[in-house]
Amino acid sequence: MLNDRDGDLKVLDRAVPVIAQQGNLSSVTFDFSVSGFDVGWVAAFKSQIEKCQIHRTPNFEFESDSDVLFRVPFNSMPGLLVQFRNRMFHYRAGEANFDLGAIGGSEPVCKIVVREAAHWFALIYVELLRVMARRQF
Repeated sequence: MLNDRDGDLKVLDRAVPVIAQQGNLSSVTFDFSVSGFDVGWVAAFKSQIEKCQIHRTPNFEFESDSDVLFRVPFNSMPGLLVQFRNRMFHYRAGEANFDLGAIGGSEPVCKIVVREAAHWFALIYVELLRVMARRQF
């Protein structure tokens, strides 16, 4: 931590590039699939992402004409996850927030986001274990 106000998410944001470099994970990307979702819902979800400016996450890319709605690289995941959390659940006045009523609540969004977030956290965990195991011997 650089100061008393830094929380876990700030520490994670700073640590991820180091972890990615050590584990050769910087080139890993996460594809957020909307397979099985109605085309109208996908359009509404994309509109919410744009309204909340989540698509401005570094190296965020919308995909066209596939089951993948968007993708982000390994190092952009902390910012992306924080943005989704904040825009769905914090509802700060004066900031764009998800209109959860327009997309059927948070459950379908979380279904898409949590799948890739779990994969990302697993890679972080494995890399931390690998580094710790190497230090033991």
